[in-house]
Amino acid sequence: MVKTGIVDIINPQIYRRDFNSYKQIIDKLVLEQSTNLALPKFAPGILMKLSSYVINSDYLLQAIEYNRIHGIKGEVFFFYEGLRENNNQLAKVLRNNIYAKSAKFPTISELNQSNIKSTNIKNTNIKNQNLSVWGKLQEFFKNL
Repeated sequence: MVKTGIVDIINPQIYRRDFNSYKQIIDKLVLEQSTNLALPKFAPGILMKLSSYVINSDYLLQAIEYNRIHGIKGEVFFFYEGLRENNNQLAKVLRNNIYAKSAKFPTISELNQSNIKSTNIKNTNIKNQNLSVWGKLQEFFKNL
């Protein structure tokens, strides 16, 4: 599904309460199960709050830093209320550290950079199966 451009994000829910468990799963996913094509779309889920559990800031920062070391550029938190616990403690930690700079959203050309490949065969433009959804839309509108 990643090769066809149908997948926007791969979000495995790695809801562990300690860094070593989280690290083991990231290692397995990145080193054994991921491809270069999938890694830019990979954003693991981190358990931030559940019932009385709230992740501590050291573990949160460790997990995000470990993601970056492995080329993972984003994460998804479960769930939002964890940011607001203890007078916004985790939100402040993120804002003052890892997320100090605003995120740079990719341009359309960056999104399509590794997905669009074309070959001319006998005056016919044949598109590779790796065409992204955006690339398919562009082709559709070009041909109208």
